[in-house]
Amino acid sequence: MKDSAVAHIKTYTGLDDESLDKYPDITQALFVLIADMFDNRNYQLDKAGGVNRMVMTILNSHSVNLL
Repeated sequence: MKDSAVAHIKTYTGLDDESLDKYPDITQALFVLIADMFDNRNYQLDKAGGVNRMVMTILNSHSVNLL
């Protein structure tokens, strides 16, 4: 699950391995993604399709591939 979570973070943010190491809060997003994958087997928090806001906030703040 760690490899999947890291791949998701890299794809979402556009950051590479070296860049990810510069942001300590990415680790928190990684842990939450892994826990969410394990506990819920999905990325949504509720039936309305809401996603984990803390993860999205961290990933959005480091995303370099926005259009």
